[in-house]
Amino acid sequence: NETTVTTSGSLNAFSVCEGNASTEQSFTVSGTSLTNDIIVTAPTGFEVSTSSGSGYASSVTLTQSGGTVNSTAIYVRIASASVASGASDTPSGNVTCASTNATTQDVAASGTIYNTPSSSAGSDIAQCGTSSFTLAATNPSFGTGAWTVTSGSATISNSSSYNSGVTGVSAGSNATLTWTVSNGSCTAATDDVDLTNNSNPTADAGS
Repeated sequence: NETTVTTSGSLNAFSVCEGNASTEQSFTVSGTSLTNDIIVTAPTGFEVSTSSGSGYASSVTLTQSGGTVNSTAIYVRIASASVASGASDTPSGNVTCASTNATTQDVAASGTIYNTPSSSAGSDIAQCGTSSFTLAATNPSFGTGAWTVTSGSATISNSSSYNSGVTGVSAGSNATLTWTVSNGSCTAATDDVDLTNNSNPTADAGS
């Protein structure tokens, strides 16, 4: 009989924020008429296990018994890693299932590791008798920024622009705006800026 390794199932694209292992996915592998064990090896950036949630390594061995490996779940995830620069890294490759004298079976794995975003809304701004402001957040080198009004009343000219204009802050009042920077699967970063429109002083010389 022909030595055969068989896989069933496929993997969707993974997604994770740097510094964390991704959610796992799985496929199954089995073998017949084997002369040796099945070695399941993860591509660079991934890891595999035969146990959900634990036991992850770069490879696992499925021990044959009487030439057979019964259908076994293989769990796959992106390994915890950091993104050196830019918005993300995109590891990809094949999980290989190999045994002596059998045709190696490949299961494709790919995904995205997102870089952790940061947010700086700029210094608080205080003006006198002027209802218009120009924001001065740090333009994110990656990710997407968005302004929102957290408290008070104000109108944002362009919510996605780090240096948007703001109008409608009434004299004698203030508004707090939040600059939120999002990037893929990572928790969004936020920072606030306070805008204050002080009333013009009035002089009363008396009668």
